[in-house]
Amino acid sequence: MKTTMTKTTLTIGLNSQTTEKQEITTGEAKGLISELLIEGYGFGGLTLTECEGVYRMNSTGDLIYEKSLKIELVTDEDIENINIIIKELKYLLDQESIMLEVEHKEVTFL
Repeated sequence: MKTTMTKTTLTIGLNSQTTEKQEITTGEAKGLISELLIEGYGFGGLTLTECEGVYRMNSTGDLIYEKSLKIELVTDEDIENINIIIKELKYLLDQESIMLEVEHKEVTFL
């Protein structure tokens, strides 16, 4: 059966904004994210994907490779409190910013 759902994707680099290097393990970050979203906000589940981001550091010009996590949440409607969730994730993971993507998709569960 086809249905329209909202897919919210957050992409989070794991380097600390304070030290510019990874201070917590990828596993610890996954645990913090899962705990906040499932236990704290009641999401039934999510998809966590490990990936790597690359950017040029403005202050030094160095090319930086950063372990990152992509979080996908599929819900019936837009997540009303997504800005609050992002603010909490930024604090927990010491991030300057988190990339947010929202898509409305037709999906079929087979």
